[in-house]
Order: sequence, then structure tokens, then C-alpha cells
Amino acid sequence: MLRYYSHIWVADDDLLMDTRAINQMFLTLAANPAIQIASPAFSSDSAGLWRFHDRHNPHFILRYTNFVECLGPVLSSAVLDNELFRRCLKATRTGYYLDSAFYPISGSSTSGMAIVDVAVCTHPERPEVEREMYKELADHEHGQDYKFFDQNGIAREIYWFREPEYFGGQRLPHIPRHITDETLGLPPVEIHNSMLRAMFPMRFGPNAVIRPEEESFL
Repeated sequence: MLRYYSHIWVADDDLLMDTRAINQMFLTLAANPAIQIASPAFSSDSAGLWRFHDRHNPHFILRYTNFVECLGPVLSSAVLDNELFRRCLKATRTGYYLDSAFYPISGSSTSGMAIVDVAVCTHPERPEVEREMYKELADHEHGQDYKFFDQNGIAREIYWFREPEYFGGQRLPHIPRHITDETLGLPPVEIHNSMLRAMFPMRFGPNAVIRPEEESFL
């Protein structure tokens, strides 16, 4: 399969995205071969905790980042042949932690991951009763996946929660160069993650620690 495809899109079954946007996403990634893992941008009415980070930014073609959610990642063929990715995939039971591991899998490069803003999808809100995943395994049990990562010898620094941040991006041609990235919606990491730091002080921010045994995951 790796010989025939440059990228594989792994999308949740409830993502909404039209053919034009899908084609534009792949064309953009083909023009940027350094990007190993990417995600389409999300519409303003999309649901999910991480929308503060990957919501569509109209000023950019794409934004470089250290985090994309495993809701709809596009993986390069090089990632599929990556030994660390295969180990993380083997340890994955629910998808919990996998998206945190994407950054080291992609080489921890400031140009190896991106949110593609010229390709926008929608993730609609779903009632809790319709979420089949939680019928199979309670929400708070998903966090226990750390045990499988540990068992597979994957360092906790690789898969543990990481604060999303931006590393600049490729602007649309009409956006003046003198305007700062922060003005265009790419804030510093401490401002960008203020909500996460307030909600989960053990996971994010200056006092964060990697102690999954002490987490309640509620």
C-alpha cells in the first residue's frame, strides 16, 4: 500500500467534508512534502475540546503545529512505515494518547505537522447516548490506555498530554507580511492554552506532571 499512496486520511465516520475540500487538502499536502501528519481545519460550528486550536483561520493556507487530534488526521506514507508510530498504534486501544504522540512520531519538527486551513470540515455535536464508543467502554476508562503504552516501552514524554502550539504558517497571498502571527490568531502558548491550564493544571502549564496513576480521568 505504501508504494501506491503518498497519504492516507483516517477520518471519523461523522466528519462532514465536501469533495472539493478533500481534494484541496491532498493537493496542499502534496505541495508540502515535509508535512508528515496533518488535519483539515474545523468549521466554527464544529464540536470538540480541541476546536480552540484547529478551528479554521481564514488568513492561512496552513498553520504549523505540534498537535492535531486523531479525529481526522492525514498520515504520510513515511509515518505508516515509522517504527515509533507502529509501536504507538499497537498500544492504542481507544485513541487516547495517540494524538499526543503524533508530534514525536513526525520528528518533533516545527514543519512536520499542520492544520490545513484551505480545507475545512465539520464535526457535528452528537448526543452522549449516540456515542457508540462510550457504550463499549466508559469515558473515564479511556485514560487507562497509558498502561498499554507503558507495556510497549513507550516513554511517557512521548504520549502524555502536550500543550498545542503554533509554529507560524503559510499565509494566503493577500495577507500583508508586516502583520504579526499573533494578530492573525496565533497566540503565544501560555495564552493559547489558558483554558486547558485552568481545567487540567496537572496536565498543562508550568505545574504539569506526568503521573497517570494519580489521574481520575473523570
